[in-house]
Amino acid sequence: MRGGQGAGFLRLAVPMVVSRAGLAGMGIADGVMVARYSPAQLAPLGLSDGTLGRLLDVLVALLIGGIVLAAQAQAGSTPHEAGAVWRRAVRLALVTGLAAAAVGLAGPWWLGWLGEAPKLVAATAPVMAVLGAGMPLALVAVATAVFLEAVGRAPVVAAAVAAANVLNIALNWLLIGGRFGLPALGALGSALSTAAVRVALAGVLVGYAWRLRDHARLGVRRAPEAAAPVPVASGAEQRRLGYGAAAIAVVMNLTGMSMTVLAGRLGVLPLAAMTALWNALSIGALVALGMADAVALRVAAAQAPGGAVPGGGGAQIGPLAAALLGLRVAMPAVLALMLPLLLAPALVAGVYAPHGAMRAALAGLLPLGALVLLCDATSFVFSAGLRGLRDALWPAVIQAAVAAVLVPLAWFLAVPCGFGARGLVSAILVTSVMRAALMASRFRRRAGAGTAAGLAAPWPARRVAGA
Repeated sequence: MRGGQGAGFLRLAVPMVVSRAGLAGMGIADGVMVARYSPAQLAPLGLSDGTLGRLLDVLVALLIGGIVLAAQAQAGSTPHEAGAVWRRAVRLALVTGLAAAAVGLAGPWWLGWLGEAPKLVAATAPVMAVLGAGMPLALVAVATAVFLEAVGRAPVVAAAVAAANVLNIALNWLLIGGRFGLPALGALGSALSTAAVRVALAGVLVGYAWRLRDHARLGVRRAPEAAAPVPVASGAEQRRLGYGAAAIAVVMNLTGMSMTVLAGRLGVLPLAAMTALWNALSIGALVALGMADAVALRVAAAQAPGGAVPGGGGAQIGPLAAALLGLRVAMPAVLALMLPLLLAPALVAGVYAPHGAMRAALAGLLPLGALVLLCDATSFVFSAGLRGLRDALWPAVIQAAVAAVLVPLAWFLAVPCGFGARGLVSAILVTSVMRAALMASRFRRRAGAGTAAGLAAPWPARRVAGA
């Protein structure tokens, strides 16, 4: 790759990786600090994250699916449409966030319906209510963060998320165990801290976006009077992309829950080993996802002839070249993180379990898990590239098809064949290879099928063209 292009991609991708790692880091800090206060308090926190947290994942995908339109607009001849994309995303964030808050308030009812123990429901209800109350502004923060990344302000987002982590740790210290005369609130204190930090982060990011020095050009506050009456980045197109991304998130969450259920049915040890495996892969996954999001923005900008390339880095390149550039940068980074799992799995397993059956079980899974993540990194890049090309349907179809194969295959290898947890991870590896191949094939076809004008055309026009 040319040095300027690679450096330009890294200038965009590295802050995005930092932002995603920071958002995950808040959850990790919550879990560690609650566990140090009282391991029993982890149950209501974990139940809230495993239910309302999964809903948050889906709503985040719904919001960010259409943000590629902002990158394409600001890179081309209609930069004012980037602000319109953001304003629509903020409105959607508030509406869906209020719905999520209602789900959180109704937690005692539906948790009881799911058969959770009454004492656990009673402990979880206030935690879930507080986290739900913070959801509207949490989603506003996400919508604004990805908008700022799309218009070239990724370092600002990374700095804000880093500061939010510091504030979260400080508030956790005050509220979980009780300091300076405050009551010790345990998991509820962590939820209050998380909600407060999300409100603060939303305020900072929205305030920064509102006062951008080029807010008029980007149409942050309102579209210029001379703007085209029918924008290319329409609300219908933005919703379509969001629905496609949300559908993928739903399938992935349901698949993850299915694998957890299967592992639980195999026994406590397989479930513990699978849990530790996903924890060991999490950093590599965050790096891959951050790189993939940068690819989505580069691919979207590549469709605007003569437009500015996010992150700089020399002359503009086409969608296929933009995705391959991202892949060439992302894969060595992910591979470097996975090398210890491939070359010294027993050593890594010892971090989670110094000895015994747990260490042996995890050591057997780590190399397979590393291969899974390498395949998934490829899938992430090409799926993000398809998002940059406004292709929402096929990535969702591919994800659903792969999930339909994965669940029965995982059961077959784990139970009838007797491979246990290794069977589960082997099935995931097989289907990860399938997904990577299908995503790459679809992206190559879409990226090479049309001109920049054709790719940027609204959905109905592309359907007529047979895309």
